[in-house]
Amino acid sequence: IIVCNCCYAAAFFSLQEGVCRYLGRKSPLLLWMKIVFFLQILPIFYFTYIDPSFTARVQVYCLVSFFYCALTLGTIFSANEKKEPPLRLLSVILSIQLILTILRAVVENDYNNMFFGSAYASIIIMGHILIASALSLCFLWIALYHVSKKFQEQADFDALTHIASRGAMERFLENCIFSSIQGNTGILWMDIDDFKRINDV
Repeated sequence: IIVCNCCYAAAFFSLQEGVCRYLGRKSPLLLWMKIVFFLQILPIFYFTYIDPSFTARVQVYCLVSFFYCALTLGTIFSANEKKEPPLRLLSVILSIQLILTILRAVVENDYNNMFFGSAYASIIIMGHILIASALSLCFLWIALYHVSKKFQEQADFDALTHIASRGAMERFLENCIFSSIQGNTGILWMDIDDFKRINDV
């Protein structure tokens, strides 16, 4: 139980750290990770070996899960840049995870009720498993999206001068022409004599 909860905490910390690095931000958990980790592990240790209580362990699990999900969602929503499709999906999945966490905490409080404690708890646990699978697929999409974005930047811009390539310029002009219905678009054509001497330097 202790090892599983350690792995669980490490997984959510990796999620938060990965989202922060993807957005180019500093993770707020770097300084507080040890405190958060011990705040999770110490109650789990207490309710496993000193005063065994399954319900209390689940409550600690739900509390920590709620904290990590809310922190990651806050990081995504506070980003100033435009939300990319993988991050939008990740925020939806984490929101569902938050709801399932709250429902599981409620179910564990009424665990003495045989129907409510067994049937609904099983459904919520299956929901957690499906959410974990969806998170894995979302992480794969984020990685592929990031790689394809890097490749697109390398194809569109010169690595030395950072000037747009011909293909990127053509796409930009097409967008300008299509959007010129709502406004005016002009093209300035410049011809520089003997530019080869400047370019060779």
